[in-house]
Amino acid sequence: MINYVQLRHVIVGVTFTVVALLVSLVAHRPSHQASRLGLRGLKRKQAIEQGSVWVHVEPLVRWLGVQTSRFVSAEAREKLDLRLTHAGDVLGLTADEYAATGVLGGFVGLGVGAVVRHFLPAAGIAAPVMGACLGAVIPSLLVDARMRARQLGIQRGLPYVLDVLSLALGAGSDFTGAIHQVVEKARSNEDLREEFAFFLQQLQVGQSRISALRELTRRVPITSVRELTLAVEQAEERGNSLSATLETQAKTSRSTRSNEAEKAAESATSKMVFPTMGFSALGLYFLVSAIGWFEGSITNGLMGAQ
Repeated sequence: MINYVQLRHVIVGVTFTVVALLVSLVAHRPSHQASRLGLRGLKRKQAIEQGSVWVHVEPLVRWLGVQTSRFVSAEAREKLDLRLTHAGDVLGLTADEYAATGVLGGFVGLGVGAVVRHFLPAAGIAAPVMGACLGAVIPSLLVDARMRARQLGIQRGLPYVLDVLSLALGAGSDFTGAIHQVVEKARSNEDLREEFAFFLQQLQVGQSRISALRELTRRVPITSVRELTLAVEQAEERGNSLSATLETQAKTSRSTRSNEAEKAAESATSKMVFPTMGFSALGLYFLVSAIGWFEGSITNGLMGAQ
């Protein structure tokens, strides 16, 4: 005859042992310590000095990033790091901290979903599950939105920068001096100014012009920057005038910007279909749940009154 009390004790003991072994395994895995020196460290400092909510959340994200780093592979870390670079080193986050924001967002979403379920029992288990999933993907969506906005801003401001560079070189200035003028005058486009300031720093530490442009292409992977790098590289190989090359490239950049704007306008309608359907279905689900909860409450109240 089965002794259910002993069986329960065995199950509890095995479960505790497995959990203890898993915790021990995780605790002994080495964590990845990333350096915050350079541009990303400067972004972290600026974000903290602004005194926003990030000041209070940053210590938790930093700690959670160290714990999460045990589960992030080198390949995944490299991909996350590149996405942060394309987004302009958002908040000075490291790749591990970026992964940790998804974990933190998932727990926050789970808590919000639990609160919704408490006040709206008809929502059922779907509310916490959907809340956790939505909270986990929100940081990634925000970074992607920042990346697109940054690349669009640089795409729009690049022709003006190339015009300034071409005029400065035509007036007798050297290339480094022309870049200085861009950094000083492009204050209305902070992303573009930041990238050219970084480009200038690379020139000052001994990087070649082509090498610095290739790094710019890696940080800002848009068509105009790639075409600029190729044009300057060909001009140096053939001995062509850099001023004339930049002037031609400014016209090409304007044409590319116009073409991509037309493509974006054409595809905007189709891209909005699925998000609109998804949010409509989500809103309809909670609306039906709320109606069912109110009907149940009214029915129970009438039955209680009888």
